[in-house]
Amino acid sequence: MKNKIIVYPRLEKGHLVQMGFTLIELLIAMAVGSIVMLGAYSTYNLQSKSFLTQREISKIQQNLRAACHVLAWDLHNSQRDTSPIRRYGFENFAWVNGQPSLNYQSLRLDNDNDGIADTVQAIQYQIDDPDGDGRSGLYRDANPADPGGVAGFQLVADGVASFGLAFAFDRDGDGMLERYNGDPNGRILWGVDTDGNGNLDAILDTNDDGVIDENDDTDGDNWITAADDGTGQLGGAVDFDRVRVARVFLLAISERESTENMVDNNTYTVGNRVIIPANPPDRFKRRVLTFDVALRNY
Repeated sequence: MKNKIIVYPRLEKGHLVQMGFTLIELLIAMAVGSIVMLGAYSTYNLQSKSFLTQREISKIQQNLRAACHVLAWDLHNSQRDTSPIRRYGFENFAWVNGQPSLNYQSLRLDNDNDGIADTVQAIQYQIDDPDGDGRSGLYRDANPADPGGVAGFQLVADGVASFGLAFAFDRDGDGMLERYNGDPNGRILWGVDTDGNGNLDAILDTNDDGVIDENDDTDGDNWITAADDGTGQLGGAVDFDRVRVARVFLLAISERESTENMVDNNTYTVGNRVIIPANPPDRFKRRVLTFDVALRNY
């Protein structure tokens, strides 16, 4: 005969006590479990939102790096012809869809594969939204086209909403960039062409505080107030042939709004424009990249 295990109710102080959980114990256990599950979900939700936000920021930074690489290469290799014929060099600005469009020559191609760039391309950059989806990008046109490339404007970086440029220059050809008030140790003058006539006619840091920002827009029209010949700083219009360094401003925006509750209340300075993203503010992520490129021949 097999042994049987018999479980008897527990006797406690003369009373039989049934083994198990009471209703109150079950309710407490359910409440604790719910709190734990809620905490776990909250952590997961927070991490998920953070991941999505970081992914959007990563896309922005990747697009800006791509634009920086192509622009820096083109600008650095821009060919400047100082002869009276002046066959090559920067051309004047054009304004396309409220954005500056830069045209210039770039000595970039190596058609004979000897390791030396020897073919001049006509380069143009502009902001455009060709498919009309409301998301603009930085586009580049090269003539002749790059090896293996196609003619016409090609997308360099998606999500670039604004594009700006400024230029440091050597007016008198002494090999030194012009600085504020002629001080050799002063801050560099960054000039812009505000009217598209092919000459630098204004500087960006109008209050001479060393920072190009919204404080240089003294009349609040979202354009940096022109500090031109009258200030004595620019000392008259400067031809593009005197440009030695180009400063590039790029403002990129995320593809989607962030799931976080923080809105974008920032103000961005791109070239000689002050950009306020939206009113009311939105939750799109934005980043500005500014970099300087010394022209190859100088």
